[in-house]
Amino acid sequence: LAAHPKGFSGWTHLTEVDPDEEVQGEIHLRLEVVPGTLAGRLRCSVLEARDLAPKDRNGASDPFVRVRYNGRTQETSIVKKSCYPRWNETFEFDLDEGAAEALCVEAWDWDLVSRNDFLGRVVVNVQRLWAAQQEEGWFRLQPDQSKSRRGE
Repeated sequence: LAAHPKGFSGWTHLTEVDPDEEVQGEIHLRLEVVPGTLAGRLRCSVLEARDLAPKDRNGASDPFVRVRYNGRTQETSIVKKSCYPRWNETFEFDLDEGAAEALCVEAWDWDLVSRNDFLGRVVVNVQRLWAAQQEEGWFRLQPDQSKSRRGE
């Protein structure tokens, strides 16, 4: 539809979607660089999410967030039966000056018996964050283009 700025009227073919590619919703993050003596700290506050894809039969999800930076992974608690979860959890990572590694924030639907369902991700450019020192807002969840998701 973006190719038709004046609108579109007519028939179009629907294409099949990969459930791992079908993501929706946004996540509210507060990101900041905390200066230190030798190196700084990267602080990531996972506040809440909205309009997450319902992955369970009850029409909701059991979301949690996995935050990954520089080889370390930390996870929020699981919020049961919600597409609008609130976590208000903060994670810190050691930050080397000039670090090129990106911060990866992934939302998942926790499942007891089957594998966890991917809900979407946000990749943050830490170099840009270093310059800004702090950034807060709603970030649209994106599909996983790599298709080689680790840590399942």
